[in-house]
Amino acid sequence: MSAAYGFLAGYSFAVAAYVVLLTCLSGLLMFARTRSWGVSFTPIDLLSTLLDASRRREGGFRSTLMVVADSAYQNIFRLRRAGAWCNEAVHVEGRALVLYGSIGLLLASILGFISAHTGVILLTDVLLGVESASGLVFAAGGFILVFRRARATNIRAVTHLDTWVLHSLIILFGVASALSSVYGLVNPTAVASAPHILTLVVLGVLLLYAPFSELTFLIWKGALITLKGIRGEAQRAESSVDSRGTTLGGQH
Repeated sequence: MSAAYGFLAGYSFAVAAYVVLLTCLSGLLMFARTRSWGVSFTPIDLLSTLLDASRRREGGFRSTLMVVADSAYQNIFRLRRAGAWCNEAVHVEGRALVLYGSIGLLLASILGFISAHTGVILLTDVLLGVESASGLVFAAGGFILVFRRARATNIRAVTHLDTWVLHSLIILFGVASALSSVYGLVNPTAVASAPHILTLVVLGVLLLYAPFSELTFLIWKGALITLKGIRGEAQRAESSVDSRGTTLGGQH
């Protein structure tokens, strides 16, 4: 039993290392592609701005963090920016399902990894159920995005191949992760099951392909919008300080 548990633990850590390494490689490829456009990599600019603000006094970090949080809430969770970019409600809905499904998959996977290694079996089973549902939501979003493009002749005609591939990978990964989670619920002692191996392979392909798809632009644009919000807030704060100084100077 201990040998089987040891193998299972070793396998799960190897999978975690595989995912982390591929994610880092995907980020590097995304950085290289963005730089090839002749622009800065805005996610790094955003991180640098946050670090700079944390070293300031008088609540600079707090105000910057509030702008980032508000931008994330409005543009990501409430999909305000997606609504501005999309001219159809079904397009927004498809992106929303992909977004919320990916968040569910990420959180369930991380918490499931922790709970599995701390021996909380009931929580692990619950998280496997959440992961399965999130995978289906993720796949449904990809299906909506593909169906929207396939049914409209004018949209289909201008859709690049990389978009078709990205959306197809989204569907495949969502379905594979849902099947893998269900299999884990039915047979919790199984290691390296076929659905799980398929999920890892598709995830690897998705992570390596994503930097060369429209996803890179969406991430770059989202970080740029947040940066503009931070800079606009800083300019308003400086203007407020200057106006107060002018008022006080006039009183003397």
